[in-house]
Amino acid sequence: MTKANYENGLETGFWQNFYENGTIWSEGNFKEGKEEGEWKFYCEKGVVRTLGNYSSGKEHGTWKYFREDGSLRGEKTFENQRLVSDPVYYDEEGSLIK
Repeated sequence: MTKANYENGLETGFWQNFYENGTIWSEGNFKEGKEEGEWKFYCEKGVVRTLGNYSSGKEHGTWKYFREDGSLRGEKTFENQRLVSDPVYYDEEGSLIK
């Protein structure tokens, strides 16, 4: 299920997508049919699994990836959907792996 807004046939404003069980899957904004700003993606337990920003529909800035317990698993930095640095990974205690 999706809670959505359209303007002139294009996605616009705040959107939410849900798993079949009704738990939120993702939420964020659209502008002129493209993802814009911060988006959150959740696991079925309702915990944020990915947090990142879009600019004109492209991944932009640092994206963070989390485990189901909410601990930080890793980070990637994008510029217009292009990976601009090596991914960084953390172990379950939060120590840097790579």
